[in-house]
Amino acid sequence: MTDRPATRNAWTYAAIGAGVAAGLAALVVGATASGAARDPIDLGYWETVTKVSSLLPIKDHTDRKCIGHAEVERYMSGAVNHIYNRCTYAVNEMSEGKIVRRGQCEDKHGDAVGVSSTMTFTRTTMHVKAHLTYKLGGLPVTADAVVDGRRLGECPAGAK
Repeated sequence: MTDRPATRNAWTYAAIGAGVAAGLAALVVGATASGAARDPIDLGYWETVTKVSSLLPIKDHTDRKCIGHAEVERYMSGAVNHIYNRCTYAVNEMSEGKIVRRGQCEDKHGDAVGVSSTMTFTRTTMHVKAHLTYKLGGLPVTADAVVDGRRLGECPAGAK
């Protein structure tokens, strides 16, 4: 992994847990290329609560988002979020109700973050545990993220 300049915003790196949450929430939808298969979860309006444990002070984060096929396809390509969008996984196991990934992702500057995550899900719930490693100002930093999600219903008009 590369060192991050000390002047880079520490929130960008420590808050990747929130990005993992959004990306993994989309992953559980698991649509096929044709979209013809029944999704393993119900598409719609989802709420995720992310809790990150790190040396950096990060508040718990709640996000509500409409999950559709576009989000699934983006995540299925391996991207964790819009910042860390080039990922390679030594482990990428998907089975009914469980997903395990271990690898590394890079941003457009070549800064890397190690990602290790396990997700379990039902049609209307998800639970993710993720461990993240990176360097900040040349120092190794780790963060643990726990994400719990639930489907709230159909997407409200105008919701993103």
